[in-house]
Amino acid sequence: RQQQLIDTLSSSNEELTRFAFVCSHDLQEPLRMIRSFSNRLQQHLREPLEQDTKAKQYFGFVIDGANRAQTLIQDILEYSRIDQSTTTLQLIDMNKLLSVIRETALAADNTIGQSEITWDELPTILGNRTQMLQLFQNLVNNGLKYQAQDAIKPVVHLRAKCQDEHWLFEVADNGIGIQHEYCETIFEVFHRLHSKHEYAGTGIGLSICKKIAHRHGGSIWVESNPGSGSTFFIRIPKSDQVPIQTVNFESVG
Repeated sequence: RQQQLIDTLSSSNEELTRFAFVCSHDLQEPLRMIRSFSNRLQQHLREPLEQDTKAKQYFGFVIDGANRAQTLIQDILEYSRIDQSTTTLQLIDMNKLLSVIRETALAADNTIGQSEITWDELPTILGNRTQMLQLFQNLVNNGLKYQAQDAIKPVVHLRAKCQDEHWLFEVADNGIGIQHEYCETIFEVFHRLHSKHEYAGTGIGLSICKKIAHRHGGSIWVESNPGSGSTFFIRIPKSDQVPIQTVNFESVG
């Protein structure tokens, strides 16, 4: 009976994942049309719009809404794809991975040169490289983004500690921090602590991080106080301790 319940739940989860993928994929086309024809209409009405600030504002609302909706859909797609990855597990030099993350983050930073991303010597782990990139890139970007308005220099620092059967990664920032009562709920899908006007985002990034950590047989949590920054902890099994259920990616080559 217990196995029957497990099989039913597994089948239900797979169906929900497929449903989310199909819905998300099919929604992107009408959003592309909304953006495209809004831009064309602005070009067509260029001269009248020069004198009509209210109409220009309305067009801005339409395009901004379509952009945010498309970002949300893309995040949902990313979330639904995590359990479907069949990429072979591989050894990942986390130092090289962080170099890529730092280069990408600083290149996209409008205040380039003002942010700092550093790390101590990091280990090599076994995992899905794309998903590990997603996980740590989300955490680093959040550390840079959730800063006070008067912050002088956003700083994110990473380190790793060797435990018996795991590596414990720490991602520490000097941002606005998180109230203790939200330190668990922030990993829930669509859970946001701030409005989109304060900080951009869809509320899915940390859910993706949690799902990736669990997929690799690990865990993730955060310790924080408002105004004192946050430290995210990610526990990942060492390469010789990767649990069997994690090798859904395919057998290691």
